Amino acid sequence: MTADRGFTPLFSHVALGGTFDRLHAGHKLLLTTALFYASKSLRIGVTLESMLKKKTYGSYIEPFETRCKLVSEFLYSVRRDINVTVVGITEPSGGTNRDAEIEALVVSPETAGVLASINDERASYGLKPLECIQIPYVSAEGDGRVSSTELRRRLHENASGDN
Repeated sequence: MTADRGFTPLFSHVALGGTFDRLHAGHKLLLTTALFYASKSLRIGVTLESMLKKKTYGSYIEPFETRCKLVSEFLYSVRRDINVTVVGITEPSGGTNRDAEIEALVVSPETAGVLASINDERASYGLKPLECIQIPYVSAEGDGRVSSTELRRRLHENASGDN
């Protein structure tokens, strides 16, 4: 994908964040959407272990390095003409509350709530608010949605013989 093939990205610098455990279709939609909207750079915040203590089935979360590698490989497979930075984050804003270069934040319904507090913090630093690019959940079989928590639950059941 390149910008010269008929699509003009709307922002120079876009960011998003998440755990990115068990990289799945929902993550790929989030990441691909970010690639469509950014023309120069994309900053991905991947949660470090200190933010994962309360995650359901947290012991099954892939190591930070694995999650970063899979995110980077996926992004590179989709688009190579953009500067991508993958960083570890220890708080929900991931530094977007202080980065004047970032113009937009790509969020899911699960993470959309953090944008208001990020924009409040940005205002206190004299920065413009971030634009919101929200993707929908990706449906899974049955009534649910694609979810890392569900994938970890299945791993737990398989490991404990509860299936």
